[in-house]
Amino acid sequence: SSGQSCWRDDYHDALRVAAKLGIQLLRLDFVKEYSRDVLDYMYKEYELGRTPNPDVLCNKFVKFGAWLNKARELGFDYIATGHYARIKKNGRKFLLQEAKDKNKDQTYFLHQLNQEQLKSVLFPIGSYNKEQVRKLATKFDLPTAQKEESMGICFVGEVPMRDFLKNKIKVSPGKIIDENQNVLGKHDGLAYYTIGQRNLGLNSNDGKPMFVLDKDFQKNELVVGSENSPLLYKKEINVEGVNWTASDLPKLPLKCKIRLRH
Repeated sequence: SSGQSCWRDDYHDALRVAAKLGIQLLRLDFVKEYSRDVLDYMYKEYELGRTPNPDVLCNKFVKFGAWLNKARELGFDYIATGHYARIKKNGRKFLLQEAKDKNKDQTYFLHQLNQEQLKSVLFPIGSYNKEQVRKLATKFDLPTAQKEESMGICFVGEVPMRDFLKNKIKVSPGKIIDENQNVLGKHDGLAYYTIGQRNLGLNSNDGKPMFVLDKDFQKNELVVGSENSPLLYKKEINVEGVNWTASDLPKLPLKCKIRLRH
């Protein structure tokens, strides 16, 4: 129900903006695609003990997948979205670049896009910061000029993840232990926790917050410890599903920077 009210409110906002601008608003239904390509994958990943980012998939398969395809079918050359990102044309290549406003940059959520998608996309606010966008919206008297930001799951809304997952995946309560196998409490299900997560309601003997270090699925145990624990620091990591937005596979081995999360 929260998700429904979320999109209803957004739709009404879009209606008001379209009326103000004197343009037609098209309403398209991609519920089936979202359920298949985003939600089903998300549930599967949580059950495997990983923490997926549904917005990355939403962009790849829905906004810049089903929606872009429909826009082309309707005769449009481009779609424009409100993402904080930029696209630079370099010869025949379309390069995904960070937004001017580094605090709002959303390229992390767009990293699965390909050249076929990027060539048909416009990011008109990518060269502005948030404050400038607000001022422009106020200048043009848009009904959403002072609207608060949404931090919810793409198209679902601001629902606590635990509430969202509890009827969709199977979980079993188990022990919370520290690195020395001391039992500190009980967890509600390993799928609800993320490596590196804090705010567990647990503190160490010196009063400092504890972090999730590991999830032992064989024993159904959640391992926690301090932020200085060696278990939180890795020198090697396996990456799968790599997407090169510029399409060319770079020469490997590649020295590069990695962004783990937004």
